[in-house]
Formats: sequence, C-alpha cells, structure tokens
Amino acid sequence: MPQDAKRAEIHCPICGKVTLVIRRPRYDGLRKVGEILSCSVCLTEFAGEANVKFVDQEKPHVFREEDGVRLCLNCKHYIVNPFVQRCTLTMREVEATDSCARFVLRPKPKQEEEKKEKSPDELRRLLGLEQEKAKEQNAGGQKDSTVGPFYDSHRETPE
Repeated sequence: MPQDAKRAEIHCPICGKVTLVIRRPRYDGLRKVGEILSCSVCLTEFAGEANVKFVDQEKPHVFREEDGVRLCLNCKHYIVNPFVQRCTLTMREVEATDSCARFVLRPKPKQEEEKKEKSPDELRRLLGLEQEKAKEQNAGGQKDSTVGPFYDSHRETPE
C-alpha cells in the first residue's frame, strides 16, 4: 500500500473536523515539482506534510478471535465438493465464512495415526498373502511362482 493511501485522514485546524486530505500535483511548466495538500471540507491548502496533523489509523478488525473459530469452515457439518458447499444439518448451500447457532467444532486430525506406518507383516495380512507365507515356510523356503493370489492364468508357466 502506498504511503499516500495510509495517511488520508487529517485533523483540520481551520474547520476542526476529521476529514480526508486532497492531494493534487503541483507543476512548474510541464514538470511536477510537488503536491498541494488541502482539507476536503473547507479546502484550506497546507504548505506541506509537515504542517498537516494526520490521524493515526489502526488496522480494522474484521473478526474477533472467538468469531474466527465459529465459521462454517471450521464446523463439523460443513461439506465441500467441487460444485457446492453444504451444511449437512440443513442441507442448504453455505459459504465458508457463514456461521450459525448449531456450530460444532470440527475435530482435529490425529497426526499419530497418519504418521504410523504399516509393518510388512500387517501389509501381507491386508493383501491376503499370509497363506502364501505359510506355504513358503512349509515348503522349506522354496516358492512356487505359479501359486498365489496374483497369479495370472493367461501367463505361461515358467519352464
């Protein structure tokens, strides 16, 4: 944001009001040599920025801390898909910044479960390879490549 936009409100010493400042360029021929600052109410011109009493502005607060939590974006019932955002309680179309009285905070994901890796034995069990492992142990460690859950019947058997 340019410096001019930040300092736009002044306390005018002539009319005594808080007003906006008017900034107009000052020219010497075709060359710009400065700016003319004036009050937007009484049009009093000031010699420079040093002679103007600017109002200190604070950043506007759109949401309070407790308001930011109660948005639909953080609600357990807020569902997003590529075409529409819905509330599962009312089945109405909502926006992420909406809020309602039936707000329920969405639980945070459990990071431990996400980071937990599956052990090789667990993966074998999930893929149905436990029987194959038992057969390998019974056969003395020799594996038959034609037996198993992923054998393709259209392949030729190895010679």
